Amino acid sequence: MGIPSRIVERDMTPSPLSKAIGIHARTIEILKLTDRHIYEKFGSQSWRSGSVRFYSSNSLQADIKPKPSKDSQFHIPWMLEQTKTMQILTEEYEKTGLGKIERGWELLDTKVVEEAKQVEEEQTGEAKTTTTLWVETTIRRAIEGTNIRKGESVVVGTVDMAGEDEDKQYEVKVVRSEYLIASDGGRSTVRHRLNIPFPGRTRDYNLILFDGHVETDLSLTSISLINGDNRRSVKMFPIRENRVRIMLDDGFLTQEQFNARESKNVDKEYFEKLLLETMDTLKLKILSYNWLTYYRANERRAAEFTHKGRIFLAGDAAHCHSSAGGQAWKIAMVLNGTAPRKILDSYDEERIPIADQIIKFSAQTLDSGVYQGWLSSSMKRLKLGLRYYENSINKSHKSQHYSPTEPASIGERVPDGILVPFTTPFSESLAELEGNSGDKPTKTRLYGLLAFPGVFHIVVFAADRLLEEEGFDDSLIKDIDHYQRAWLSRWPGFRGVLDSTSKELKLTPQFMVHVISSANSSSSELDNYGTATTALANRTVGFGKCYMDCEGGRLHQRYGFMDGASMKFSGGGIVVFRPDTHIAFRVSNVNNTAWVDVDEYFQSILTAF
Repeated sequence: MGIPSRIVERDMTPSPLSKAIGIHARTIEILKLTDRHIYEKFGSQSWRSGSVRFYSSNSLQADIKPKPSKDSQFHIPWMLEQTKTMQILTEEYEKTGLGKIERGWELLDTKVVEEAKQVEEEQTGEAKTTTTLWVETTIRRAIEGTNIRKGESVVVGTVDMAGEDEDKQYEVKVVRSEYLIASDGGRSTVRHRLNIPFPGRTRDYNLILFDGHVETDLSLTSISLINGDNRRSVKMFPIRENRVRIMLDDGFLTQEQFNARESKNVDKEYFEKLLLETMDTLKLKILSYNWLTYYRANERRAAEFTHKGRIFLAGDAAHCHSSAGGQAWKIAMVLNGTAPRKILDSYDEERIPIADQIIKFSAQTLDSGVYQGWLSSSMKRLKLGLRYYENSINKSHKSQHYSPTEPASIGERVPDGILVPFTTPFSESLAELEGNSGDKPTKTRLYGLLAFPGVFHIVVFAADRLLEEEGFDDSLIKDIDHYQRAWLSRWPGFRGVLDSTSKELKLTPQFMVHVISSANSSSSELDNYGTATTALANRTVGFGKCYMDCEGGRLHQRYGFMDGASMKFSGGGIVVFRPDTHIAFRVSNVNNTAWVDVDEYFQSILTAF
């Protein structure tokens, strides 16, 4: 969204370790919505598992192939080691010219500074006190060597604030910024300096992580999950060629080991012995090691995620959990002048419940064992089910009550679906829809309309009213034009979005409107509408362009505007999508009153106190 930033990274070089190796469906969606070029780059370097193979001891019990999902087109996780992920993001970030990664710098302290000033109002001449806030952060780097200190603790939840090493000299800077996002991990210095508690537990469960090259008779194109007769389990994830990641269950810690909470080096001989015992007669020979370590799961959450509306904890600094579980758009909108600072107050109320859900889910997955854990993750579609609920920016209608369990309710991730652009006449749209136009159907997805970072999308579900009601499209065009102009006037909305291919800023409206019509008619035969036309077919994308709901009105059904049993439509409705593709507001019907309700919603979240 064109916001300059400064990334401070303590490590001098990127980690060579594979670490995280899976890209979840929701992350892939965000990559695609944010930048098509980066999305394609990740896609070309990732691999997809052909199946998940389950073994009991040395016997293959099941070979499960992924099936398409109605929840997302990305039903198969992309596999890519973290080193590659970091490389792609670093290269693309630095190409923007909006900042760079400053390696070797260590954050020592940070605080929010408040300054009160007396200003004179122009009209009345009266003195008025205003308060200015900013973040002041102290960073340093070693002039020679690294910032790593001798004897540092690696225990999650603790921070070693030891001073300087005696034999080092340091350069110190004080940085002033509008905001600070603390992504500094489970041992977050920022969280420690702000005295934010980090309660939770360290699990008394030991896993051994291995990354290296192997020779094996197991598939190197599928994920293998093995339950051994020795009550241990193995998960093997191919990376590329004969390089794999292995997670080996080493059972529960003794009380003495748990109390010590000390990391220790893994004995290679012990690892290989336990691995071969667990795999029984399945063949696997270690050729080389890239990484071998113990891993202990922590389940912790910071007491709060924000500090004075200027500092935000993110990632493991905010919450950490086992790898079984695995919103900067608001700040960008504030800095761009589109939204008031009060919108940032929603960070705590949204992210804390999400963190609790993830920690609970990952704990259940870790406890349930290798078979159940993977199947549970699959059913959850890798976090696609996580949702927000009603809060200061996700609001239910003042009179239309809609249960959180109903289709496409407030706070849910936006359900995706297949669309076809409405063409004129209507018979051509049907030919496109059915693939009988002689050309390849121009099908798209709803998510394809949302590929504009930092934009509110107002989606009008017109049901069958374009076909049934004369003059409906004219009335709809008037409402779209009126309110889109009003919103762009109140909250100047053309924002520069950097295109990673051309490296140019493209102007995008802050509020984009899309119309979805059904191909079904509830009261007449479709043949009567073979020559029907609508001016909505020729509208510009984002300014009321019309699309046809494929698959018998499936999107209308998923959004609660069609009864799946009777196949009858309601009067349609309007749904507001947040910039992060979650549902913020919805109203039934598409009349003037409904547009007034949408307008009042935007005023409630985008107008300052």
